[in-house]
Amino acid sequence: MSFEKLISLQFSSQGVRPAQEDFMLADSERGIFACADGFGGQEYGSRASELACRSIKDFLVNQLGDRDATLPFEYRKYFTLGENVLFNALSFANYKVFKENAGKGLNHSGGASVAAGFLSGDRLSVGVVGTCEVLVLRDGRIRRILGGSNYAQLWEPFESHEFLSMQFPLQSLGTYEDVQAEMREFRIQRGDWVLLKTDGVSDGLAASIAEIQLDRLSSTKIIDMCRSLSDSWDFLDNAAYSLAIFE
Repeated sequence: MSFEKLISLQFSSQGVRPAQEDFMLADSERGIFACADGFGGQEYGSRASELACRSIKDFLVNQLGDRDATLPFEYRKYFTLGENVLFNALSFANYKVFKENAGKGLNHSGGASVAAGFLSGDRLSVGVVGTCEVLVLRDGRIRRILGGSNYAQLWEPFESHEFLSMQFPLQSLGTYEDVQAEMREFRIQRGDWVLLKTDGVSDGLAASIAEIQLDRLSSTKIIDMCRSLSDSWDFLDNAAYSLAIFE
């Protein structure tokens, strides 16, 4: 393994919205990370995002090792083992949110975009459905690994950021019985930071977090500075992120 320990930071902000519909969680000991951007209002969107994240963790911790679990495990030859495991966790989360919406009208249903990560050894499998993103920060540089797709990009691929009213997800958990998650696996290096974020976390904030990485601070100081920076940021939307730091 190319790193000695893993620490994590979770952050969320309601921004200027009337309610917080984003959710995030992490289990550093098990190498599980997730964030979700809910929609459908305070009651239904917030429920969908939390249910999505907790269902991903539940599958990875409990369902995967349960021989009596009834959920089919779908194996895809073009995915690694880690990607297959996480893909099925995302499918399980979609099943749970879709089931929550069963029999309800559109005004009483919620859904969520989601980004999730699952660590096995020095390999991190990541998956995204919807507008959430996975970024890798290395030596102050940022690489978007997955996510960020929305309807506005179909309308105008170069200037899609200007079409705010059209930046809704092309896919989401809870809308259809099945989803096609974007998947990726890569090797973690010591010093890497992995940021799973909802679309309310701007590129500017991600760049500012990357600048902190260059200072080579202690893990305690890193967390303090990232939290202080995030607390002082002006969010125009709900925002949530889960930051994994590999030392």
